Amino acid sequence: MEQVLLAGLPRSGSTVLCGLLSQNPEINVTEASTLLPLLMNVREWWSNAPKNRVTEKQEKLTPILKSIFETYNDGNHTVSIDKDRNWPFYLDLLDTLTDKPTKIICTVRPPLECAASFGRLYEKEPETYTQMEEITRTIGFTTLDRAKSMLSPEGSIGKAYSALFEASVVQNRHENMLFLDYHKLCANPQEQLARIYKYLGINLFKNHNFDKITNAQEQNDLNYRSFSKTHQIEPKLREGYRDLGRLNMFKNEFNCEEFWSSWI
Repeated sequence: MEQVLLAGLPRSGSTVLCGLLSQNPEINVTEASTLLPLLMNVREWWSNAPKNRVTEKQEKLTPILKSIFETYNDGNHTVSIDKDRNWPFYLDLLDTLTDKPTKIICTVRPPLECAASFGRLYEKEPETYTQMEEITRTIGFTTLDRAKSMLSPEGSIGKAYSALFEASVVQNRHENMLFLDYHKLCANPQEQLARIYKYLGINLFKNHNFDKITNAQEQNDLNYRSFSKTHQIEPKLREGYRDLGRLNMFKNEFNCEEFWSSWI
């Protein structure tokens, strides 16, 4: 079984993509994964344990992490896809866990559209917004202030953006990454899925149902201090509402380069 990773920007279609790919019995999709946090926690504990602070003990850590990485997900499939937006930050670690470059599917969308999409969620659930990590600094502030918080390097959109930029541009690993545009996925899902299957190196699954999509895994978004419907997808694939009012407002205030444009 090949372990493939899924990262990308929030509100860029990763959840619906997981739902689509999970329709293929050859693919196991772990939408709410704890694999990366588990690897990080084991590495931190091992490094901090006094008895392990010698060279030979440190050398034993890599096989342990490799075993976790290879066996964490269900092995009864051809491909297992593990979703975590932070994966691109850890390419150096991944290089030690696999014999070949790890494949990473990256869903993208204009960052200002991601911020506008979150803005619509806020209008529906303003009380939930106050529970989100980055929002503790922006309670009672304006639409622009909330967008600025999300797009900042510490914000949910800005951090995911930085992860993709670090891996693809700074480390020049874009050839091992597949960037998938949200709008193209919605407009022509068959074409975009064909790109994915070619990238994965497995046969195209011909029975995808674009009118009956369900979540790959049930998630309670409130556990993540997020909006209750952040990861709720509609059964029929369609492009989400584009909030032109917010977009025009944001374009006058923010400049977010879509550095992936030549790779989609």
